[in-house]
Amino acid sequence: MVIRFSKLTRLEELELSRNIFSGGLSDVFGDLGNLKNLNLYGCELTSLPKSFSKLTLLEELYLSGNNFSSGLSDVFGGLGNLKKLNLHECWLKSLPESFSKLTLLEELGLSGNNFSSGLSDVFGDLGNLKKLNLDTCQLPSLPETFSKLTRLEELGLSRNNFSSGLSDVFGDLGNLKKLNLDTCKLTSLPET
Repeated sequence: MVIRFSKLTRLEELELSRNIFSGGLSDVFGDLGNLKNLNLYGCELTSLPKSFSKLTLLEELYLSGNNFSSGLSDVFGGLGNLKKLNLHECWLKSLPESFSKLTLLEELGLSGNNFSSGLSDVFGDLGNLKKLNLDTCQLPSLPETFSKLTRLEELGLSRNNFSSGLSDVFGDLGNLKKLNLDTCKLTSLPET
């Protein structure tokens, strides 16, 4: 029996983790407009089809454990309802500009990527973020736009390289309840 995914137009949740899509994904996702939760953990993906931008009702997306070392396409612009995004250990070096359109995002997992060249300023537009994990990302510093994450409650920054110190981005993060800075080569803390 062949499943025709394009006919599953009422589908709201799709679990595809640990499959082997090394040849890429088809554009079938454009027909799944009611999808709210999609799990593609560990599927050997290297890119995302353009049809992802049509998943406008998507609220949770799990892409951890894939290899996006050549970068992520700008499909995130159409995912304006996304609240939870996991991109742990995806070999990322940067984030696409379309991330700035994820203004409803509340949880973002980026641990285990390589941001040794720093992070872009897209975080300034993610004002609804409550939980952010940047553990083990080889970060040398934090962008000034972090100070705009005023709703942030949990921030994971462990195992990064802040040996030159941390900037004063924490002063405006008054809602922060949990901060992890273990094993960051810190020699001092910012005054704010």
